[in-house]
Amino acid sequence: MKRIGYNPLTASILLTGLLCFVLALIVHIVIWRIWAPKKQLFWLFAIFLCLPLFALIACANGFELTLLDSLAAALLWLAMAAAYIQTYPALKEDIPSFRLLLLLENRLGMSKEDIIAVMKQNNLFSAKLDELENDRLVVEKKGRFELSSAGRKLADLFYYYRKILGLKPGEG
Repeated sequence: MKRIGYNPLTASILLTGLLCFVLALIVHIVIWRIWAPKKQLFWLFAIFLCLPLFALIACANGFELTLLDSLAAALLWLAMAAAYIQTYPALKEDIPSFRLLLLLENRLGMSKEDIIAVMKQNNLFSAKLDELENDRLVVEKKGRFELSSAGRKLADLFYYYRKILGLKPGEG
């Protein structure tokens, strides 16, 4: 039975893929701390899918990776970037359950009516609508909101993705 051991080339591929992702993550955090862009989805794609390409080229030369090894590192980086881009919108949202926990954290107790009254003051949907408008996924025409062409494509993508998963509207 052959024992699997340390392979420096495999380590270089993994390190290169991880470095590309970490570089993008650091740039993302710094940009969001200094200047929170209005088109957040655009900037996430630009940072996580374009910027690491330069790092990959530099690392490939530094670690002397072949084209196939560089593609393997790029695949790791793209998988991590895609997972992050997909989960980022959910992570940054003001989640009602977390808001409730924070509301109750420093209080000795609240009635259900008091909690509902406080929660009504913070409109979750208004901020989300503003964000969708800033990302140009929805547009306002004659006082009514509708999907832009990019918004329609994204909605279709999620529709078919959910259909593949077997989820019905409102589930999942």
